[in-house]
Amino acid sequence: MALLSPQRILLIRLSSLGDIILTYPLISKLKRRYPGAVIDFAVRKEFSEAVELNHNISGILKYDNDLSGLRKDIRRKSYDVILDLHNNPKSTYLRMFNAPVIRKLRKDHLKKFMLVNGGINLYTEIVPVFMKYIQTAGELISANDSSFEISVLEESAVRIPDSPYAVIAPSAKHFTKRFPAYKYSELINEFADTKPVLVGSGSSIDMEICREIEASSGNAVNLCGKLSLRELVFLIRRSEIVISNDSAVMHLAEAAGKKAAAIFGSTVREFGFYPQLKESFVFENKEISCRPCSHIGLSECPRLSFDCMNKLNFGKEELHIN
Repeated sequence: MALLSPQRILLIRLSSLGDIILTYPLISKLKRRYPGAVIDFAVRKEFSEAVELNHNISGILKYDNDLSGLRKDIRRKSYDVILDLHNNPKSTYLRMFNAPVIRKLRKDHLKKFMLVNGGINLYTEIVPVFMKYIQTAGELISANDSSFEISVLEESAVRIPDSPYAVIAPSAKHFTKRFPAYKYSELINEFADTKPVLVGSGSSIDMEICREIEASSGNAVNLCGKLSLRELVFLIRRSEIVISNDSAVMHLAEAAGKKAAAIFGSTVREFGFYPQLKESFVFENKEISCRPCSHIGLSECPRLSFDCMNKLNFGKEELHIN
């Protein structure tokens, strides 16, 4: 097997939703360079729908708490190349000695630790996460083919508003990544001709936040917990804009080629999750000295004030909508 002509490639990224979506540019580039190759993806079962969106994936190996069984399955398939885009203990176990060529993601643990805990910024270059995945592939990808790109994604039709609308994803897994519900309500109450459409998962926190915004706005369409990812892609592609926190919906919007307005609280550009499309933009409070307080988010503000979000203000004019 020549390194530059693999016939069977495995990508390992077990979680989470946003991180999986950010593998799409790498998948597109691999498929373009090796059109005849089998490209499989190992992922936790609950996130497999995100992999199913990408038509360039040949097969999905679902991890359902049987790590040993999954490792045996990987060995049976005799991959030429394994790209470990997770690089944690589980993915290390899955990849070890299971292919002649193995590449693993390089992580910035020290830089993140110093920035979060010491306020010392050691980042001399900010590398987006999608680019880190491409760099993991090394010489498998052409040096001239490393830019962000829109992906061809599966979609399913769903009923959408007759008028122009904005997709709004007001929740996030961690509290310090959530723009407060009352501020989302204040924002969408400024909308005139643009219909706000609320989306989110079926989790209790997502449902609660969307119900609160729906109740206080009066004009929002609440689709939280009602859409598959394929339906969400359909909804996003036909919207005017996607407004979200630092969350997976922001990355899905860009993967689908839609302008995203992202709201950043406790996290910062250095962590690599900023939007990539030139049309997209970020709202953040750069004057808050305690940012970042975490690289993934926290369950509460360490200072209890939550100034990074509570003191962040913008309106429909900054969003360039009616």
